[in-house]
Amino acid sequence: MNMRRVMVNKKAQSMASNLSKELKPVKRVQSLTSSSGNGAVTLQKIKGIAKSRGVNPGKMRKADIIRAIQRVEGNFDCFGTAMAGYCDQQSCLWRTDCLGSK
Repeated sequence: MNMRRVMVNKKAQSMASNLSKELKPVKRVQSLTSSSGNGAVTLQKIKGIAKSRGVNPGKMRKADIIRAIQRVEGNFDCFGTAMAGYCDQQSCLWRTDCLGSK
């Protein structure tokens, strides 16, 4: 029984090592500025960010693209779901656009 546990642990460590080699660190965009000046980010810019993260935006809606980016970055995929204008994700890249989307 103990030998089986050791073998499973070694296999899990090997899988984790392989996965960490496959994953590339994601460079976080420091700021998003809109050309329209209203705080909203253009769909073209969002699609560019998505593609740089390995997300194929295709015909996805803006909110769905942003949620996919949030998942890839390892964050909560909560864009556009803030209740009563409250969001506890202070460092979120999409915060201004999200709270303004209601």
